[in-house]
Amino acid sequence: MRRHAEAFFTATESKSPEVLEPLLAPDVVMEVPLTAHGALEPVDRFEGKAALLDWLRSGTTAFDLISWHDKEFFADGTTVFVECRGEMTQAVTGKPYRNRYVFKFEVRDGLIRRIREYSNPVTVAALLGPWLLEAPES
Repeated sequence: MRRHAEAFFTATESKSPEVLEPLLAPDVVMEVPLTAHGALEPVDRFEGKAALLDWLRSGTTAFDLISWHDKEFFADGTTVFVECRGEMTQAVTGKPYRNRYVFKFEVRDGLIRRIREYSNPVTVAALLGPWLLEAPES
């Protein structure tokens, strides 16, 4: 199972999401649950292999550099947690972006079924803009 998580980091660092494709379940779900404004709904959710790969492609082109450091893996049964630091450079502005992450990978039958990415949303808002701090209208 650790190899599944390692493939995710390899795919993003090398800007080659297709590396991850054979390890993804067709109905894989990726969520980014934490929001800068505190809403309980995930800030991002991608359902299905195609949607996740599209998001990874757009994410990897948004940054000139993507590097993961200090990765610590914790595996139990069908779940792998990875705590790490991410260091990136935004392609458009050249601004550095650094954040701390915890990823949760759920693997069954040899395929990644669910990924959750937890990071500091305030740090994300500092890079992308204060609009991320605004709660959606209900």
